[in-house]
Amino acid sequence: MAGAEAVQGESLIIGDGSPAQELRAAAFLLVNRARPTGRSMLGLPADLAGNGMLFGRQLLVEHPWSAFSSTEDREYGLELRAAGVSPLFARGAIVRSPAAPHGRAAEAQQLRWEGGKLHLARTKIPKLLAGGHVDAAIELAIPPLGYLAGAAGGLTAAGAALAWLDGLDPWAVAPAAVALGAIPVYVLVGLAAAKAPRSAYVALAHAPGFVVRKVFKVHRLLRFRPDSWVRTERR
Repeated sequence: MAGAEAVQGESLIIGDGSPAQELRAAAFLLVNRARPTGRSMLGLPADLAGNGMLFGRQLLVEHPWSAFSSTEDREYGLELRAAGVSPLFARGAIVRSPAAPHGRAAEAQQLRWEGGKLHLARTKIPKLLAGGHVDAAIELAIPPLGYLAGAAGGLTAAGAALAWLDGLDPWAVAPAAVALGAIPVYVLVGLAAAKAPRSAYVALAHAPGFVVRKVFKVHRLLRFRPDSWVRTERR
């Protein structure tokens, strides 16, 4: 109504009370509410997130849908940015969808998202930087939080072991240790900003196991084909 050509609402999921699904619901609050709210407050465009996208008819006439990778929503959003269109975030315009019904379906869905983002990072970051879209390039360059936590934890442990063996200056471990400590702070502050329910905080107890499982499956991410698209199973 205010004249925006493209709008992204809050795409959230409905948990079923199980720890795994409540953890995914908490992740959606961070990614699809807290982060875009922060970007909006900084005057930055919103990333498209699939569910909850709204486009003006004239925009689609001028920029027909041409994104067909496994993360077509984000890809189309980047194409709009390159064309000078800045999607806006509408906090409070909420679209809820059911979570993947079991772990196998959730892993396939997550692989599609993360593999698609990795493909876009490889192919789009140079063009985004050349076009002056530094914020979009940074968003693509940031790895998924689970892998970031796994890398920070692994580097901290390896550095501490080397320091204990006098093979490394203890101060060299500080960057990885600070990163490892900053991640739970980011999560807790983000959940508070997103007004997360109590179940989201309870689900965090299962986050370490989730991170370990992700690290052991990183080979699947590296072998992912970005032209593959597998529909997520639903009840």
